[in-house]
Amino acid sequence: MKGTTALVTGSAGGLGLSIVRGLAAAGCNVVLHGLDPVATMHARCAGLAQAHGVRVDYRHADLAEPHAIASMVRGIADSTGGIDILVNDAVVRHMALIDEYPVQHRDMALAINRTTKTAPPGLTRAVAVEAASDGITCNADRPADSALTSARSWCTEP
Repeated sequence: MKGTTALVTGSAGGLGLSIVRGLAAAGCNVVLHGLDPVATMHARCAGLAQAHGVRVDYRHADLAEPHAIASMVRGIADSTGGIDILVNDAVVRHMALIDEYPVQHRDMALAINRTTKTAPPGLTRAVAVEAASDGITCNADRPADSALTSARSWCTEP
């Protein structure tokens, strides 16, 4: 992993940050992403860089905006030479019953979650829970993702 650069979306905290820690511990330069202010993330990035002896950057970008994604990727490419590993961990959650789910939240969730492949299983789970009392079963199937399995093995507790 030494000498490679990974972008982990949605990595200002939670699982994304755990993935970043694992990649950094393996010698990978990392770019964190999120909606947290850059100033807030400065200390976190500095701590990771010092702990693992790798380059750590942070990019603030709204993944619901295609131009923001393009700008972020160009900026990373310009400063690091390119992205070798991409881990799409960004996700948007808004809790409501399906028929009460606000349209603006649905549109944002679909824009973000579609890129991380979380929208279909998340929607399936929500419908399954809501419809179970009416005797309706809702299932989804997706092939195992070996890259996700590998990424999980790099995760450490925050």
